[in-house]
Amino acid sequence: MRRIVVLAAALIAPVHAASAAEAEVAAAHHPAAIAVDSEVGFHHGGYGVAVGLDAERESFGLAANVDTLRLEEEAGEHTPWQESVVIASLLPSFEVAGGPAGHVRVAAGLDGIFAQGHAWVGPALALQIDAGLFGPVDAELMAELTPVPFTRVDAQAGLALHLATLDLRGGWRHLELHDNGLVDDEDHDDVLDGPYVGVGMHF
Repeated sequence: MRRIVVLAAALIAPVHAASAAEAEVAAAHHPAAIAVDSEVGFHHGGYGVAVGLDAERESFGLAANVDTLRLEEEAGEHTPWQESVVIASLLPSFEVAGGPAGHVRVAAGLDGIFAQGHAWVGPALALQIDAGLFGPVDAELMAELTPVPFTRVDAQAGLALHLATLDLRGGWRHLELHDNGLVDDEDHDDVLDGPYVGVGMHF
C-alpha cells in the first residue's frame, strides 16, 4: 500500500509542478488590476499630454482618460478647438480573448470634447489589443471611434516595455477631429499624426 501511495505522489508531482508553472506564466501576462499612465505626443505644430487610469477585474474593466492637445493656429482660420482642446473619455470594457500570448478588449462608453467655450459629448467605441513579442516587450494597438455629434477617429500602434511595476511605451498616433458643422454650420477638421512616449505604473 505504501508503494502505491509513493508511486501516485511521484506521478502527481510533475503534473502539479507543470500546472503551477502554467499558472505563474498566465498570471504574469494577465492585465494589471490598476494602472496609471501618462503620455506625451507630438504632431505638426503642436503636442498633447494625456493621463489615464485603468481598473480591471477578471474580464471587466473601466478606463478613464483625459487628453489635452495644443493645436497649431492657421492664419484666418478659427476652428472651435483652436489653440487647445481637452478630450475626456470613460470606457467600460470587456475582454473577449486573453491568455499568455496577449489580450483583446472591446469597450463602449462616452467621449467628450471641451474647447473655447464649447462642449460636446457622444458615444464611443474602442478596440484594444496587446500581444507579447519577447520577454517583457508587448505590441499594443488601440482604435477608438466617436461618430456623433462630432467625429473622432483615434488610433495608436506601439511597443510597451514592462519592468516590474513600471511600464514604458512608445509608438505612433493618428487622430482626426471633425466638428461636423456644430459651431457655425461649416465643417472644421484637424488631422494629427506623430510619435508618442509614455510611462506608467501598474499594481
